[in-house]
Amino acid sequence: DTLKGLAVDVGDALCRELKIKCTFIVRPFEEVQRALETGEADAALSGVAVTPETVAVYDFTRPWLFAAGRFVERKGERPETERFDPSATEASIAVAQGSAHEAWVRQVFPRNEVIAVPTDAAALQAVKDGKAATAFVDAMRGQFWIASPAAQACCAPAGSGYIAPAYFSRPVTIAVKKGSTRLLNALDYGLDRLDQSGVTGAILQRHLPGGLL
Repeated sequence: DTLKGLAVDVGDALCRELKIKCTFIVRPFEEVQRALETGEADAALSGVAVTPETVAVYDFTRPWLFAAGRFVERKGERPETERFDPSATEASIAVAQGSAHEAWVRQVFPRNEVIAVPTDAAALQAVKDGKAATAFVDAMRGQFWIASPAAQACCAPAGSGYIAPAYFSRPVTIAVKKGSTRLLNALDYGLDRLDQSGVTGAILQRHLPGGLL
């Protein structure tokens, strides 16, 4: 079967840009680091977070994507010409309990009613059911849900996305074994070229029509 997905498309475009032959393998997140350690994989497109522990073992490219947070609301809740501003209306905000998104919402919108629910999916469902005016969730997860049958075309992104490195905007990078300088430099060069040519943007638009920001 042909592999599909955002990371695969970015990796395929990167290999084409660098004019190298690549073989893609799929592993559960918990097995990605082992694949690098054993030499089964030369690079990991995703699945290895940048932490003090992993930086000691791997080298990382510059980010090719940052996780963003975004509000989602029911369609038709306000005039299209009206700017989305949760603080102005003190709208209720559904958010995953105990998440970085909840911490950010409580910090940035202290006057709004926060409806804490178990997951991002539950927050989105609360908006669909009219139990919350808006939900604040991972932007990518929100876009996939909006386009899914579960949403029943009820909802749409509200306003712009938010980048908050201190909370939820983790970088998505490519990990390689420590000391793989030539490979690391080549990957960084390729990522820069994809950005400059607009290829990365086109891939993101294809997978995330509503965008992250």
